[in-house]
Amino acid sequence: MTSRQRREAKAPPENFREMADRLRYACRRLIQIVTTRMAPLVLVLDDLQWADQASLDLLLSWITDDQSGALMIVGCYRSELVNHNQYHPLRRMMNRMEFLQEKGQCPALS
Repeated sequence: MTSRQRREAKAPPENFREMADRLRYACRRLIQIVTTRMAPLVLVLDDLQWADQASLDLLLSWITDDQSGALMIVGCYRSELVNHNQYHPLRRMMNRMEFLQEKGQCPALS
């Protein structure tokens, strides 16, 4: 590898979208590598009412990834802060998940 190639490989991403795509890909690969049907991964996430939009987008990408079958996500949140506010980021994500579930693109919610 030449010094120019090393500089280009270490160059920071040009925009936030590219960084987010890289993070989603890295997390997806990590989940695929560490999980199997015999050794599933259970993530318990608390206080999701405080999660920012980027974190919720990452979480939704995990939920809708059809190749992460050995992943179970348990999310906890304060319903009084989320359920009655249609503009809350978590409420919008949950609405999106319900829409995707109706289309068969998201696993069942419980």
